[in-house]
Amino acid sequence: PDGSKIFQTRAEQENAQWFDADTYDMITIKNPVPGPWQAVGQIKPDSRIMVVSDIALNAPSLPTTLFSGEILKQTATLTNGAKPIAQADFRRVVELQIELISTDNPNYDNFKAENQVIATFEDNGRGMDERPGDGIFTGQFNLSIEAGEWTPVFSVTTPMFSREQAGSAFVLHKNPISLRTTLAQDKTEDAENYHTLHIDVDKKHVDVTTLLIDGKVRYPNGDVHTFSLTEPTAADRYYNLVALDKGKFTVKLTAYGKTIDDRDFILNVPEYSF
Repeated sequence: PDGSKIFQTRAEQENAQWFDADTYDMITIKNPVPGPWQAVGQIKPDSRIMVVSDIALNAPSLPTTLFSGEILKQTATLTNGAKPIAQADFRRVVELQIELISTDNPNYDNFKAENQVIATFEDNGRGMDERPGDGIFTGQFNLSIEAGEWTPVFSVTTPMFSREQAGSAFVLHKNPISLRTTLAQDKTEDAENYHTLHIDVDKKHVDVTTLLIDGKVRYPNGDVHTFSLTEPTAADRYYNLVALDKGKFTVKLTAYGKTIDDRDFILNVPEYSF
């Protein structure tokens, strides 16, 4: 506005930073002079200029009941000065993520635990993101971390600056499904014996009548069998495994259901061996 110029080679001397990439330049100017600015150079017809004033990640609050091992999808939008960012090229150079930081409460298992990045938001149409370049970013949470008290930190990062916003602390509950077995008795000639896999559910947090199970069992001889428990019932869940050989059995489950406050969930149950 005052007629002076800022060149890339002298940016630092002009109280500015200049980031040069193959497809864009990002220039940060401290205390800019008010008034009309111009970009002078080899500007192509399809080039665009964007003034960044207040980048923010807008994501819904995390659910109040979350479980260790849960897989969760969440969407977010990116705004500049409280308005959605329309420029897809700019969205591609911005990284959005959520990090969990332990509150270091000695009453929980995650006391002194390391920070955990649980989701990176992307707008590329891959994974759980529905459409590429529609301005809606999708993050997939895989909460395979210790249960305990955590603080979520939402961050927006570009090559030259970042923004962080801390949310309210919440308690990540232990995986609500645990496994145990009743071993088969000695096999008789008249009947085939079975080991019984018991699937115990924390009914304080889970509506057990909605629970569905997909499972995979690796037998001692290396055979792998899959199974599903899809019958809605309030009864305890169990599955019988043929006791053909002695040795190590390994079980891996994925559970689907609703919490007691009617939220759908998907979670991985830790691998279990006996």
